[in-house]
Amino acid sequence: MGHILEAIFRRPLHLLMLIMLLPAMSVALVYFVAPRTYQSTAKLWALNRFAIIGTTSGGSDQLATAAQTQAAALSELLQTRSFALTVAHETAVAGTLNLDSSARSAPQMLDDALFGEISRNVTVNAQGDSLFEISYANRDPRVAQHVVEAIVKTYGSQGTDLSVLVDQRLLESYQKQLAIAEQDANAAVAAESTYLLEHPKLSQNPNVTPSQLLTDPNYALLDQKRVQAQSILQNLENNIATLKQTISDQSVSSNSLFEVIDAPKVASRPVSRLKLLLIAGGIGLAVAMLGCAFYIVISARRDHGVYTDRDLQKVTDLPVAMQLPRLTSSTMPLLVEESVLPMTGRRGAGRTTGQL
Repeated sequence: MGHILEAIFRRPLHLLMLIMLLPAMSVALVYFVAPRTYQSTAKLWALNRFAIIGTTSGGSDQLATAAQTQAAALSELLQTRSFALTVAHETAVAGTLNLDSSARSAPQMLDDALFGEISRNVTVNAQGDSLFEISYANRDPRVAQHVVEAIVKTYGSQGTDLSVLVDQRLLESYQKQLAIAEQDANAAVAAESTYLLEHPKLSQNPNVTPSQLLTDPNYALLDQKRVQAQSILQNLENNIATLKQTISDQSVSSNSLFEVIDAPKVASRPVSRLKLLLIAGGIGLAVAMLGCAFYIVISARRDHGVYTDRDLQKVTDLPVAMQLPRLTSSTMPLLVEESVLPMTGRRGAGRTTGQL
């Protein structure tokens, strides 16, 4: 510990300058080199839950709001090359990318860069139960606006197509269930009729009312199965009718998912870079602290001075007879004996001293 403290206080100003200089250089580098970006935002009102249009569609998260389902769906679509490249090719975002001539001339490399730009830099967030927003920042404010407009347009078409596809798949499933439900309902009705024919005392007796028929346990069980089967059949028929109407409405309307509340605009002011500057300053401070730690460790390893009796015992086996307190520079000459040539005096004696 003594070596470490000695290394720290030997050049404290150098360490302090390093701790202050590197963060300042990082912040200055980001401030003057990093390009300014302009953000464009569109706010949309979710009219329905994505892929849960109407009460008949299924969904994995029934507790999610309409805005959350659409924001999640759009975020996933942005991670697909088809959707992202459709948006990129409708705008001039390729001209704002920092690419060399070889990358621009290679279609595959250009598409990879465009896909990365759209998929990573477009953000979609739910702002409430029905409100969600789409944001994108670019060095060119007009390109930022055009990208958001292209996303809204592409999502309006592809999102509706995907929703219709989901409902069509669900309709096919319901139709298969309907065929089975019709068979079950017909079988239940036939079983109940057959039981009555086999027991004429119940069916042909005019004094037996329908409520009295239910006192027969076998008939009551058959009647319960019939009612249940017919109820399932009726629910499926209602669901199919509603789903067909929903698909028909979607086919007529080009945008049944959302309504644009605030259209994207050209930003007049750049995005604040305070967060980016704070991150750069933090990185610079971390590098400075690592540099100081490395310097202290090296200095402590190279320092072979003796500061305590324990340090002395590491270099010699001689015992410590006495320890002196810390002495100032003015008291050090008092411990030094200088050699003086013999001098004659009245006593005729010379005076000699040794030197420590």
